[in-house]
Amino acid sequence: MDISNDKIFLFLQDLRQKIIKIFIFVLAASFLCYFFKKNIWYLIQYPYLKIKPESSLIFITPFEALYINLEISILGGVFLALPFIFYQVISLLPVEKIVAGRRMIFVSILAFLLFITGVIFCYSIVIPSALRFFLQFENEFLSAQWSAARYISFLLWTLFFFGLIFEMPLILYFLTKLNIVQAHVLRKNRKYAILLIFIAAGFLTPGPDPMSQILLAVPMVIFYEIGIRISALHKY
Repeated sequence: MDISNDKIFLFLQDLRQKIIKIFIFVLAASFLCYFFKKNIWYLIQYPYLKIKPESSLIFITPFEALYINLEISILGGVFLALPFIFYQVISLLPVEKIVAGRRMIFVSILAFLLFITGVIFCYSIVIPSALRFFLQFENEFLSAQWSAARYISFLLWTLFFFGLIFEMPLILYFLTKLNIVQAHVLRKNRKYAILLIFIAAGFLTPGPDPMSQILLAVPMVIFYEIGIRISALHKY
């Protein structure tokens, strides 16, 4: 077996160990979340009930309620385990000289905080705006009775995308340090990046209203600029 195959084998072995660690950590956190599922339920329903307080989410199949309770416990476990997950993922990257030791822990915490910031921004501003847009089509012929499973899927995927978007400065930092992109290239192609950002915002926003697209695109542009400046601090 040559050196390259040795490296691939060691990488796959390391990947397997990290996946097992993440699985155990998430499983333990999910058990913890199960005992607080009522609190999680409150957070999930709050944006909807704040706009439509007289309503409630429904389940339409025999197993949907059970499935949803398990789902929110597992996803809550993933949420609690995010700092550990970020640490394990970053440690897989070929960035030993860039991030090591205590710096690895710091970067993992920073990644978690950026993700949480995106989630909070989405939960408090974007989700209410999108829900108001969808609920405006309710009339005497149409009454909003949303399935809990569909609502949760909509909510969590939107939160997830915004969390990832707020990771953009850190992602650009790593791409620059790994020589995949360079700061001057990012700066030179800024206008194309902004155009792509607004196009992507049109596809990723939960509603077709311009306000939701702007609420997504503006943070992406801001974090793109922050990413350029952070990347420019490290010259080769």
